[in-house]
Amino acid sequence: MAKRNTKRAASSKPHVEKQPDTTPNGKQLGGVTGKGFMPGKSGNPNGRRPLAVTLAQHFRDIGSEIVDKATGWTRIDLAIRRLFMDAAGGKSQATELILDRGWGKVMQPVELTWLDKARSAGMNIEEAQALYADLVIAARERLARIHADGSLGTGAIGEDSE
Repeated sequence: MAKRNTKRAASSKPHVEKQPDTTPNGKQLGGVTGKGFMPGKSGNPNGRRPLAVTLAQHFRDIGSEIVDKATGWTRIDLAIRRLFMDAAGGKSQATELILDRGWGKVMQPVELTWLDKARSAGMNIEEAQALYADLVIAARERLARIHADGSLGTGAIGEDSE
């Protein structure tokens, strides 16, 4: 047995211990084993393998199958016709679905004032009022500099055009 171990030892490369890379706080990169996630490198570089057929594509394939050769109707045609029949029969969910999908949902208008916008930006009322006052002053100054030909100065609001 000793002979066997000496052959293996003689033929193998000398083992050099590599110092593990560490972070400034002394932790080893890649976790405890050093084989884990490394900083700046994705743990999944190629991403998830794409599915052969998506569920949406599967629904489209089944829906486009012709079920009535005489009329050429597909499963989708039958489903839509059934939906219209249900709506005509008084089912409000069917009516709502037809209107929402066919003509779009009704938009709910929302009106925001300058104060609402300032509050959403994290300003208090005093800051918003001061900003508004500065903008009004800058706009008035700019309007006062209208050239004789009727064009505005070249500067942006609040900037001097000279």
